[in-house]
Amino acid sequence: MARRTLVAAVVVALVAAACGGEAGPEAPPVGAVETSCSETACVDHPAGWDVEVGETYLAFRHPDDPERVVASVGDVDMAALVETVGGEWPAPPRAAIEAFWDLIGGGEDASLDGIETRDDGAIRSEGELEGLRMWHLLVPGFARTGIGVEVRAPNDSWEAHADVFLGSLRRR
Repeated sequence: MARRTLVAAVVVALVAAACGGEAGPEAPPVGAVETSCSETACVDHPAGWDVEVGETYLAFRHPDDPERVVASVGDVDMAALVETVGGEWPAPPRAAIEAFWDLIGGGEDASLDGIETRDDGAIRSEGELEGLRMWHLLVPGFARTGIGVEVRAPNDSWEAHADVFLGSLRRR
Protein backbone atom coordinates (compact mmCIF):
# COMPACT_ATOMS: atom_id res chain seq x y z
CA MET A 1 0.00 0.00 0.00
CA ALA A 2 2.80 2.42 0.91
CA ARG A 3 4.55 1.64 -2.37
CA ARG A 4 1.39 2.43 -4.40
CA THR A 5 0.98 5.69 -2.50
CA LEU A 6 4.60 6.61 -3.23
CA VAL A 7 4.21 5.76 -6.93
CA ALA A 8 0.98 7.76 -7.12
CA ALA A 9 2.65 10.73 -5.42
CA VAL A 10 5.55 10.62 -7.90
CA VAL A 11 3.15 10.44 -10.87
CA VAL A 12 1.13 13.39 -9.54
CA ALA A 13 4.32 15.40 -8.99
CA LEU A 14 5.55 14.64 -12.52
CA VAL A 15 2.22 15.59 -14.10
CA ALA A 16 2.08 18.81 -12.07
CA ALA A 17 5.61 19.70 -13.08
CA ALA A 18 4.87 19.03 -16.74
CA CYS A 19 1.65 21.04 -16.74
CA GLY A 20 2.57 24.01 -14.60
CA GLY A 21 5.43 25.88 -13.06
CA GLU A 22 8.09 26.52 -15.69
CA ALA A 23 5.62 26.36 -18.57
CA GLY A 24 4.39 29.85 -17.72
CA PRO A 25 1.07 31.46 -18.41
CA GLU A 26 -0.89 30.86 -21.58
CA ALA A 27 -1.17 33.97 -23.74
CA PRO A 28 -4.41 35.90 -23.66
CA PRO A 29 -6.09 36.40 -27.04
CA VAL A 30 -4.77 39.28 -29.10
CA GLY A 31 -7.42 41.99 -29.08
CA ALA A 32 -6.83 45.66 -29.67
CA VAL A 33 -3.47 46.72 -31.08
CA GLU A 34 -1.51 49.85 -30.15
CA THR A 35 1.53 51.52 -31.74
CA SER A 36 4.65 52.67 -29.89
CA CYS A 37 7.59 54.57 -31.40
CA SER A 38 11.15 55.48 -30.48
CA GLU A 39 13.08 58.06 -32.47
CA THR A 40 14.21 55.35 -34.90
CA ALA A 41 11.36 52.82 -35.18
CA CYS A 42 7.68 52.11 -34.62
CA VAL A 43 6.02 48.81 -33.85
CA ASP A 44 2.47 47.64 -33.24
CA HIS A 45 1.83 45.52 -30.17
CA PRO A 46 -1.16 43.94 -28.48
CA ALA A 47 -2.84 46.24 -25.96
CA GLY A 48 -2.05 45.49 -22.33
CA TRP A 49 1.73 45.25 -22.61
CA ASP A 50 3.71 47.68 -20.42
CA VAL A 51 5.91 49.90 -22.62
CA GLU A 52 9.17 51.73 -21.91
CA VAL A 53 10.15 54.22 -24.62
CA GLY A 54 13.76 55.32 -25.00
CA GLU A 55 15.39 57.44 -27.68
CA THR A 56 16.60 54.46 -29.71
CA TYR A 57 14.74 51.53 -28.16
CA LEU A 58 11.38 50.22 -27.00
CA ALA A 59 11.03 47.65 -24.21
CA PHE A 60 7.86 45.72 -23.43
CA ARG A 61 6.73 43.47 -20.58
CA HIS A 62 3.48 41.60 -20.26
CA PRO A 63 1.86 41.88 -16.81
CA ASP A 64 0.98 38.16 -16.73
CA ASP A 65 4.70 37.29 -16.43
CA PRO A 66 6.81 40.48 -16.66
CA GLU A 67 10.11 38.66 -16.15
CA ARG A 68 9.66 36.13 -18.94
CA VAL A 69 7.17 37.63 -21.41
CA VAL A 70 9.19 40.47 -22.87
CA ALA A 71 9.86 42.20 -26.17
CA SER A 72 12.30 44.82 -27.38
CA VAL A 73 12.97 46.94 -30.44
CA GLY A 74 16.29 48.60 -31.16
CA ASP A 75 19.16 49.34 -33.49
CA VAL A 76 21.32 46.43 -34.62
CA ASP A 77 24.94 46.74 -35.74
CA MET A 78 24.98 43.88 -38.24
CA ALA A 79 28.68 44.28 -39.02
CA ALA A 80 29.64 44.03 -35.34
CA LEU A 81 27.63 40.81 -34.99
CA VAL A 82 29.32 39.19 -37.98
CA GLU A 83 32.80 40.36 -37.01
CA THR A 84 32.40 39.26 -33.38
CA VAL A 85 31.96 35.64 -34.46
CA GLY A 86 34.98 35.85 -36.78
CA GLY A 87 33.21 36.70 -40.03
CA GLU A 88 34.04 39.47 -42.45
CA TRP A 89 31.90 42.46 -43.33
CA PRO A 90 30.23 43.12 -45.71
CA ALA A 91 28.11 40.00 -45.49
CA PRO A 92 24.48 39.16 -46.24
CA PRO A 93 22.01 40.08 -43.47
CA ARG A 94 21.37 36.36 -42.89
CA ALA A 95 24.97 36.11 -41.63
CA ALA A 96 24.12 38.73 -39.00
CA ILE A 97 21.16 36.65 -37.80
CA GLU A 98 23.27 33.50 -37.60
CA ALA A 99 25.91 35.44 -35.63
CA PHE A 100 23.21 36.88 -33.35
CA TRP A 101 21.98 33.39 -32.42
CA ASP A 102 25.56 32.17 -31.89
CA LEU A 103 26.29 35.08 -29.56
CA ILE A 104 23.13 35.17 -27.45
CA GLY A 105 23.41 31.59 -26.33
CA GLY A 106 27.14 31.34 -26.10
CA GLY A 107 26.70 28.18 -28.13
CA GLU A 108 24.89 26.46 -25.24
CA ASP A 109 21.73 28.26 -24.12
CA ALA A 110 20.20 28.98 -27.52
CA SER A 111 18.89 26.79 -30.30
CA LEU A 112 17.85 28.19 -33.64
CA ASP A 113 14.85 26.43 -35.16
CA GLY A 114 14.59 28.37 -38.41
CA ILE A 115 15.40 31.45 -40.46
CA GLU A 116 13.12 32.89 -43.13
CA THR A 117 13.90 35.79 -45.45
CA ARG A 118 10.71 37.69 -46.23
CA ASP A 119 9.91 39.26 -49.60
CA ASP A 120 10.70 42.72 -48.20
CA GLY A 121 14.24 41.63 -47.21
CA ALA A 122 13.52 41.36 -43.48
CA ILE A 123 14.73 38.20 -41.80
CA ARG A 124 12.59 36.33 -39.27
CA SER A 125 14.08 33.70 -37.01
CA GLU A 126 12.89 31.71 -34.04
CA GLY A 127 14.14 29.25 -31.51
CA GLU A 128 14.79 28.75 -27.82
CA LEU A 129 16.88 30.85 -25.45
CA GLU A 130 17.43 30.00 -21.79
CA GLY A 131 14.27 27.90 -21.67
CA LEU A 132 12.10 30.53 -23.35
CA ARG A 133 10.61 30.58 -26.83
CA MET A 134 12.07 33.46 -28.85
CA TRP A 135 11.01 35.15 -32.07
CA HIS A 136 13.25 37.71 -33.80
CA LEU A 137 13.02 39.98 -36.84
CA LEU A 138 15.83 41.97 -38.44
CA VAL A 139 15.02 44.73 -40.90
CA PRO A 140 18.32 45.51 -42.62
CA GLY A 141 19.03 49.18 -43.11
CA PHE A 142 21.80 51.16 -44.64
CA ALA A 143 25.42 49.97 -44.73
CA ARG A 144 26.03 48.06 -41.50
CA THR A 145 22.91 48.79 -39.45
CA GLY A 146 19.41 47.47 -39.09
CA ILE A 147 16.54 47.44 -36.63
CA GLY A 148 15.55 44.36 -34.73
CA VAL A 149 12.57 43.23 -32.71
CA GLU A 150 12.69 40.32 -30.33
CA VAL A 151 9.90 38.64 -28.36
CA ARG A 152 10.49 36.05 -25.61
CA ALA A 153 7.88 34.01 -23.77
CA PRO A 154 7.68 30.75 -21.83
CA ASN A 155 5.66 28.86 -24.45
CA ASP A 156 4.33 28.84 -28.03
CA SER A 157 0.93 30.22 -27.04
CA TRP A 158 2.53 33.69 -27.28
CA GLU A 159 3.28 33.36 -31.00
CA ALA A 160 0.20 35.41 -32.01
CA HIS A 161 1.54 38.26 -29.84
CA ALA A 162 4.99 37.86 -31.43
CA ASP A 163 3.40 37.98 -34.89
CA VAL A 164 1.90 41.41 -34.13
CA PHE A 165 5.32 42.79 -33.12
CA LEU A 166 7.23 41.11 -35.96
CA GLY A 167 4.67 41.93 -38.61
CA SER A 168 4.71 45.66 -38.00
CA LEU A 169 8.28 46.86 -37.39
CA ARG A 170 9.11 49.96 -39.42
CA ARG A 171 11.76 52.67 -39.53
CA ARG A 172 10.94 56.25 -38.73
